[in-house]
Amino acid sequence: MPEPRASRETTIERDLVTWAEQNGWLVRKLTGKRGDPDRMFLRGGFVVFMELKRPGNEARKLQRFVHNKYMAAGHPVHIVDNVEQGQRILQRVFP
Repeated sequence: MPEPRASRETTIERDLVTWAEQNGWLVRKLTGKRGDPDRMFLRGGFVVFMELKRPGNEARKLQRFVHNKYMAAGHPVHIVDNVEQGQRILQRVFP
């Protein structure tokens, strides 16, 4: 039986957050407004925003709209659908 959607996304989020915190990142969940990215990662003066998705899923229309506002302010939002992808992004930002 396939794993429920929320569980798969939740598993990716949980595992990435655990890895990031163990590697010195301060991690916050963004819950303020609809369309905001799921997580904000902070370390050494760098800020990384991520939208976490089930493998193969994409951001919804509202999320794309809001993420474009972040991009216009100079902060890209990374759409991440697996833990390794999120780790690679964070390692590129702060090796």
